[in-house]
Amino acid sequence: ALCRWWGLRRGALAAMALFGAFHLLNVFGGVPLWKALIQTCLAGIAGAIFVVAALATRSLLVPMVIHGLYDFAVIDAARLAAAGADSTPALFVPLVSISLGIWCTLRIWRMAEAPPYGD
Repeated sequence: ALCRWWGLRRGALAAMALFGAFHLLNVFGGVPLWKALIQTCLAGIAGAIFVVAALATRSLLVPMVIHGLYDFAVIDAARLAAAGADSTPALFVPLVSISLGIWCTLRIWRMAEAPPYGD
């Protein structure tokens, strides 16, 4: 809807920003503000992956599944690392995600300003 209202690029950037901003709610869950701000920035970058996936598939199902798999991988890797397992997976998943998120952000930045779907 944001892309339809504001054009493809501005709508996609707004969706990324809103996705990141929702993670500021973690402050009410006890996360310190500085950590919540870092989460907000990283979630905004991850939001680029979800926006590109949503636009490519014209569905929210794919980004929702990607989000769930990412959360599972990060939480599971962090638990394994806390239990004494190798911490490589705990570093690998976020680094790959940040790299992909930056690539998707650049891709969004280069998008045309036309709506994604015809009127």
